[in-house]
Amino acid sequence: IRELRNLIRRVVLFCKCEVISLEDIMSFLDVDDNSAENIQRLSLKEIMERKEIETILAAIEESNGNKTKAASMLGITYRWLAKRLHDYGIVYDKT
Repeated sequence: IRELRNLIRRVVLFCKCEVISLEDIMSFLDVDDNSAENIQRLSLKEIMERKEIETILAAIEESNGNKTKAASMLGITYRWLAKRLHDYGIVYDKT
């Protein structure tokens, strides 16, 4: 369930369309983020943003939603984590 929830979060965050299609979801399954096709499609900024979001979400998941602990795991302050979550429009709910 956690993997499915993370997949849905990534699709919602990165999909730039109003309606998410099956193709959109499939594009996030078993895709090597370092493949030449993906690198050509994305700018360096987009690639780095994706990795940052994935890393932040993974830390929050690993800390069971405890953002203070997640920030510590990432080696950043809670304030910086909160800013990044806000910047990316991520609202993390433990449920």
